[in-house]
Amino acid sequence: MTFIALSRQCPHQGTMVNTSPGGFTCPNHGARFNLSGQFVGGFPTTSLISYPTVFDPALGVLTIN
Repeated sequence: MTFIALSRQCPHQGTMVNTSPGGFTCPNHGARFNLSGQFVGGFPTTSLISYPTVFDPALGVLTIN
């Protein structure tokens, strides 16, 4: 099982991105990101910041570094 942890701050000006079908959208400038946080369109910017994760299935614990 794999997990991804993403910052919900738009890399352009730090606005909290909203969830949208298939990913995330910045309400200020319309930048769009897929479910992996990769920039896919709208106002040009970089991808969302992602954080390393470790899942321990024996304990059922997800650690975000």
